[in-house]
Amino acid sequence: MRRVLIWVFVLGTTFVLGRPSLSYAATQRRIAVLDFRNTSQHKELSWLSQAVAETLVTKLAGVVSIHVIERGQLDKVIKEQRLSLTDLFDPSKAAKVGRLAGAQVVAIGGYVVFGKDLMFNLRFVDTETGIVQHTAQVQGGTSDGRTLFAALNRLADAAVESLEKKVVIRGGEKRVVKAAAVTLTPKERKRLAAPPTKSLTAYELFGKGLEAYKKNRWREAEALFARALERDPGLADAAGWRARVLKGLGRYAEALDLNARAMALYREKGDEKSVAATLNNIGTIH
Repeated sequence: MRRVLIWVFVLGTTFVLGRPSLSYAATQRRIAVLDFRNTSQHKELSWLSQAVAETLVTKLAGVVSIHVIERGQLDKVIKEQRLSLTDLFDPSKAAKVGRLAGAQVVAIGGYVVFGKDLMFNLRFVDTETGIVQHTAQVQGGTSDGRTLFAALNRLADAAVESLEKKVVIRGGEKRVVKAAAVTLTPKERKRLAAPPTKSLTAYELFGKGLEAYKKNRWREAEALFARALERDPGLADAAGWRARVLKGLGRYAEALDLNARAMALYREKGDEKSVAATLNNIGTIH
């Protein structure tokens, strides 16, 4: 057991440290993505709050020059500061959370429903000054996966654009100016534009699983992630999150199987960061 544990962590470290431009590189732009706020109060679409944020995290994590703050780390800071999602719509409070979590920019998002249409509003806040340095407004649909996923791609593009700006002080005034461009490889562009799943139903089940998990309804979350995987067996994040729940429930053998499945899917997509994280999860189980 001990030998397995050591090898798992060595492999995970190899994936993380094998390329000098990964997590600890000084040139990386550090961004935190908060849960989206359901400003229209359509309860049947509350699952989008975490699903959209998680999708943005996954997309941005596929870019080597971008370091995305872990969602668990963000949740810990938010809990310590005793803040609600409503509080975090205030740029100054969101900036404080992002700064404490080690981010340079924090993304604050919300969405409103108009019939079958969705309107996403996204603000990117400089964590040092609390100034909004970039905004985006994107329209999508609630009944068509193609239009919804296209909207998520545009939100990811907006996040990259936000990292190409910075706030400086000139003549005693704070101004937003251009920063160095975020250069994407063809592989990274392809990954950024990839839909999160082939099935809108699978995406909804995944989002509802995240919602249940955050409310500590673990057995419900596990069942929802399992149903999402039935709809789309290639949904790596659903496999990873289900493995996390199974570990929490003490079902270690099943969690190991799911993590192995998730790792294979991440490798197929060329997502090295997620492979490293999954190896780490396997190590903690052992």
